[in-house]
Formats: sequence, C-alpha cells, structure tokens
Amino acid sequence: MKFPVTEPTIERSILKGWSLLALGSLGVAGLLALLLALSRTPGLGPLLPWSADFFYRALVTHVTLSFQVWFLAMLAVQFLLSGRAGPAPKFLLVVSILAVAIMPLPALLDQGQPLLNNYVPILIHPLYISALIVLAACLGVMALATMPLVMAEDPIDFAAGCAALSYLSACLCFALAWLDLPPNANLELIVERTVWGGGHVLQLVNCLMLMSAWLRLSRHRQGGSPVSAPIAKACFAALTAFALCAPLIYAISDADDLPHRQAFTRLLWIGLPLPPAIFGVGLLRSLWRAKPNFTKDLDMALVLSLAVFFVGGMAGFFLGVGDTRTPSHYHAVIGGVNLGLMALFPMAVLPRLGLQSAFSCWPFALYGGGQLLHALGFFTAGLAGVPRKSAGLAQGLDSWEKIISMAVVGLGGTVAVIGGVWFIGAALKALLKKTPTGPVDAQDPSLEQSGGNGLSLAILAVSVFLVGHWLAQPLTELSEPSLLDRAAFQIKMADMIRDSDTRQTVDGRALIHPTGQDIYLAFRQWSIEPPLLLDANKSYRIHAMAYDVVHSIALMGNEALLIPNQESVLVMTMPELPQIEVQCAEFCGNGHARMSAKIEIVTESK
Repeated sequence: MKFPVTEPTIERSILKGWSLLALGSLGVAGLLALLLALSRTPGLGPLLPWSADFFYRALVTHVTLSFQVWFLAMLAVQFLLSGRAGPAPKFLLVVSILAVAIMPLPALLDQGQPLLNNYVPILIHPLYISALIVLAACLGVMALATMPLVMAEDPIDFAAGCAALSYLSACLCFALAWLDLPPNANLELIVERTVWGGGHVLQLVNCLMLMSAWLRLSRHRQGGSPVSAPIAKACFAALTAFALCAPLIYAISDADDLPHRQAFTRLLWIGLPLPPAIFGVGLLRSLWRAKPNFTKDLDMALVLSLAVFFVGGMAGFFLGVGDTRTPSHYHAVIGGVNLGLMALFPMAVLPRLGLQSAFSCWPFALYGGGQLLHALGFFTAGLAGVPRKSAGLAQGLDSWEKIISMAVVGLGGTVAVIGGVWFIGAALKALLKKTPTGPVDAQDPSLEQSGGNGLSLAILAVSVFLVGHWLAQPLTELSEPSLLDRAAFQIKMADMIRDSDTRQTVDGRALIHPTGQDIYLAFRQWSIEPPLLLDANKSYRIHAMAYDVVHSIALMGNEALLIPNQESVLVMTMPELPQIEVQCAEFCGNGHARMSAKIEIVTESK
C-alpha cells in the first residue's frame, strides 16, 4: 500500500485537498464561462458592471483555471497516488489553494491586460502572475521529491517520476526563455516567447498523465495492462527524452526567432505521436477482447478518452494557419486527457480515501460526446475559413457552412459542459464525505512484468533516433534575417509600388506586380497592403511589418510573428494556383477576421 490507512493520516488529507483544488478550479472556470456567455448575450451584456474587455480577461482566466490549474492539481494528485508528497506537503497545499483563490480576482475586478497567447494565456496583473508562479513553484517542489521514482519497478510509479522530470524541464524552458529575451522587447513578444517552449513541453507532461491514467484504469478494469511493463516504461521514457532535450533548443536558437518557434512545433510532431499510439493500440485491443460495457462509468470513460484523444491527434496533422482547425485539435486532445483524469476519481482517488462513489456512465458520455461534436464543428469551421481566437462579429460568419459548423461547436460545448458539471457535482459529493477511520484496502493489482523486452528496446531506439532527428534540424530555410527599420521599410515599399504599378486597382488600391524577388507587405488594423500579383514558380522574399499592434503573416502554411516596427522575412516559391490567401493568424482585436488579402498568381498559360 502507498499510504498508512488505519486512520485519517495527513497523507490522505492532502490527497483530498489537492483533489478538491482540482475540482474547485474547474468549478470556478465554469462560473467564468457563464459570465462570458452573459457578457455576449444581447440585452444582458450592457447590464453587467464590466467593460468591453472583460470578455477577454475572463476568457484568459477561464482557460488557465480549466486547463493549467486543473492539470497541475491533477499532476499533484498523481504524485500523491504514487506515494511521494514531497517536503512540507501541507504547506504547499495551503499556499496553492491561496494562489488559485487569488487568480480570478483581477478578471472579476475588470483589471489587467489580457494576452491570448498560445498554451498559457496571461493576464498582465501582479496578482494573476504571482498566483501562477507560486502554484508552478509548489508543483516544482513536489516534482523534485517525486523524481526518484524513475528508479521504480512499477510502471505507474515510473511514470510519476518521468512526469516530474518533464515538468521540471518545462519550468526550465520558461526560465531560459525569460532570460533570453531582451528587456526592451514588445510585451506581447516577451509573454508569447516565454511560454512557447515550456508550453510545448507541458503537452508531453499531459500525455504522460493520460497514459498513466490509462494504466491505472486498465488495472482496475481487468487487473492487467494494455501493454507489458517494459513496453510501458519504454513509452514513458521516450516522451521524457524529448522533454529533457527541449532546453537545448535555447542553446542553438534565439527565443524570438522563427526557427526557435518551429523547432518546438516539430517537438510535438516528432516526439508526441508514437508512445500514446502504442498505448492506444494496446488499450483498444484489451477493450475489444473484454467487450466493453457502456453502462459502466469506467468502460465509457476509457473508450471515449481513447476516441476523443485520437480524433484530436489526427486533426493535428491537418491544421490550417490561423483558423479553428487548431482549437479543434487541442480541444479534442485536452478532452481526451480530461476524460482519463476524471475517471481517476471513482477508480483511484476515492478508493484510496476509503470513500464510496455513486458515478454513472452519463457524465463521461455527455462530456466525451460533447467534446467530439465541439472538435468536429471547429474543424469544419476552420475548413470554411473561420479564424481562431475570435468571437462575435469578428468570426465573419458569412456562409451557411460557417454558421452550421459554429452551431455544432456551440451544441457540443453545451453538452460537454453539462457532462462536466454533472461530474464535478458527483465527485464533490463523494469527496466532501468524512474520511473513514478504519482500514482501507487501497492496493492496486500488479501489472504483468514479463514480455515485450524486444519491442521496448525498439521503442527506445526509435526514440533516440527521433530525438537526434529533431535536434539536428532546428533551423528553417523559410526565413532570412533583416535589419530594416520602419522608415527604411516604408521607403522600400514605396519604391516597389512606384516601379511595379499595374494601373489596375483592387478595392481602390493599386495592384502591384513586382519584377524583382523582394516584396513588401504592411500589416495594420485591419488591412494587409498592397494588393499583389505574383508569378507562379518564382521564389520571393516576402518582407512584412506590423505598423500598430502585434500581427502575424500566415501564407501557404507558414507563419511568422510580426512585432510592431520590426521586419520579418519569409522565403517561398509561388504555386501554380489562381490565387492564394495571406492573413493575420495572431488575434489583434475585434477586427481580426478582416485581416486577410488575396494574392493573384500569374501562370505561363496566362
């Protein structure tokens, strides 16, 4: 057994505390989601005592509580289930509860600058940032105490040690990014680049948590495992290898460069798919053999966790640039992880506490089914061109495909929320019962330890090769450095317009057909200028600059962040198509949906 269970020990109290913190963060996030809906409801929004920016302040806090805080608290729960609470665990729990309680205050007071950057959205306010750092530090202390479990024989305990190492690597990436950026850089750039690398590594941590949950749930379901112990440990080690190598990217690229950004994007493309795919195949095989009973909460949670996660994983290979296919991918992946973690409450947390559960299959069915609808709606909306990080009129719902797709998004989200609320209510009802003082049999069945040694060695060998492949190609040939300031950029663009004017106009602006390879595009709210006519199969250096706020240039599946008055350059060859679209893929205000332009292409046949 992991804990002394003859009386309500401090370890069991701390496990209950972290479990309640995890559920509480979801509950507060749900309340913020309700306020978000009310703030966008005609007739009700103006009655609320908040400004127009409240939507984005509340959105940032909602995302942080429902994803980052929930995942960090559940990481602590998995550490505790493996028997390592770390030094002064009660103190860490109390401090973490206070930090999470403080986090929503700036949004409710309608204060702070919201930044909808990737992975870890930030509200620029001392209370919010301090609370986030304190919570991350508390988890870091617990991770340090859990690291020795990488020497454990039990794959689940080994997974906890791997998750601890990977989490500490993510924290190191955050610190290295912060130190690597110039202090006088644009605020949006500093925040985006600070969380970019570490945010990617946290996705490896989330995957480790999910695979560990699948192992625990499989034990509970049939006393065995979807894969043998050596294969399980090899898969955990493979993910951890990528997480531990991630800080090396800061040694071979600058945190504010496009190559750095693309190196971390490739981290997930190369490092993430193989281990969960192996687990998924094994889990699918064991479920097929045992014939799942969908009236049981465990079987429903396992099947939907597997389905939702892999729908999100497949969507990740068909992403657009700047449209809702990206949230389709990460909402489904996160939904799959959430289902695995949710199922731990009735199957692992409550039994460890000696508490009874009264769960049914319906919370998991509603949440998982709703997440599937939500993700599929987002994907089809992205195919139709709906931009990400937008709301209301900024979505540009000007076709029936967009309207129907976003309606499916709303329906799926509503169903998922109902399932989530049902789950939170059932879990809280069980957790708030008095912990029994008698003995509790919390021993998990043992995993099969034999078999799979050859495959486990193959997995590790392939992983070593993939790590080397990833680190050997961190740079890209799509970008070139440039030192033009705004004045010099404007002169270059004026010369291009003067020398390449076709005497035709597009929306009242001169259509430009450059004869050279250098072309210049100015981004400002809410336009991209000038209109261009380019030659098929010709290579161009596309110089782009933002004149007001942070934008990005997204073209032919490539993207570069545009910091005000700093030039970025993409190098690419034009395809044999009638036209291509250039757009802003970084949310830049309520007119973001209008930030796109068509580039006409001239082919030899013309």
